[in-house]
Amino acid sequence: MIRVRYIGWVGRQSTGDDACAEAVRHLIKQRTHQSFDFQAAEDFPADPRADLAICGGGTLLAAWADWNWTQRALKQVEAGVPLVLWGTGIHDPAFGWEGARHAPEGIEQLRQVIEAAQLIGLRSPISIQYLQNDGIDTSRCRVIGDAALALEDLGNAVDVAQAERFFPIGNEVGLCVGRAIGGLYGEEESFVGELVELTRKLSKSEDRVVLIPLCREDVEVVAHIHGTVAQPNVQAFRNIYDGVSLMNFLAKLRLVIAQKLHAQVLAAAVGTPFVTIAYRPECIDFAQSVGQERYVVKSDGPFSDGVLELVGALETQGSVACRALVSQVSGLKSAAGVFADEVVALTGIAIG
Repeated sequence: MIRVRYIGWVGRQSTGDDACAEAVRHLIKQRTHQSFDFQAAEDFPADPRADLAICGGGTLLAAWADWNWTQRALKQVEAGVPLVLWGTGIHDPAFGWEGARHAPEGIEQLRQVIEAAQLIGLRSPISIQYLQNDGIDTSRCRVIGDAALALEDLGNAVDVAQAERFFPIGNEVGLCVGRAIGGLYGEEESFVGELVELTRKLSKSEDRVVLIPLCREDVEVVAHIHGTVAQPNVQAFRNIYDGVSLMNFLAKLRLVIAQKLHAQVLAAAVGTPFVTIAYRPECIDFAQSVGQERYVVKSDGPFSDGVLELVGALETQGSVACRALVSQVSGLKSAAGVFADEVVALTGIAIG
């Protein structure tokens, strides 16, 4: 039996990170008739008996000193386990992540990961640019998009609307927001204040607004915004859902305003147009990778009016914007499929 070990920020009730792992598992399963042992965790012991280690989706790797994700990938390499980077994002080295320090030793560790990886599929061109800026060879790197773009409904999804006792009528705006764990553009207190202000302004329109958390830490923020605005056309999810279930819900919305990276990703996966509140570089990174960089506003200052302006601009574009988004995502999904074929060939799993 082939043993596959997926390394990512999983098992924390984080919709997007768990969705990345599930999408990767499904893409492998689609391509083989053999059974395989697929395990996902934040870290694994160095076990040379494993057949493949996958550094997965999310913004995991960085040229920062003592960065734990880079070290976890290196540990697998040093044990002789073949390593693949699948939809992985590279951190902006200049971003002020709490405790992070861009340093020569961090660059060297990241270089070792890139040189050792058997296959390298990164999330976006910006991730490749960060590597190049640090003098790391990117000749074997390719862009395959975020891993969760390949998520598919296999018929076991939860009806989120029914679970939340919310019945979409087709004119809703999804506002996917929450905590900024680790760092953000701006200050968290003023950031949350702007989210409240944005929700209040949206509530004055004819739209219904749905506040959506993507991880357990977001639930408290969503409840706070909901309670503060306290308008009948603003509703809030009380629970976290799996990626497919949430993706299906986002497909029913008119548009999504996304602070969280995987709100962008899951909206893009189903062709729902989105405006991005870029609280971190990864949000700009993904928006650019699907041609949506014009619909981005950073969170380093008052942003509620800027978001509303972009919503108006996006809706003016209408179906043109939707077709452009779908075309970009289709190309990335195709690239991810080709990448999955190569990963399966690398493991020696018989192709089904």
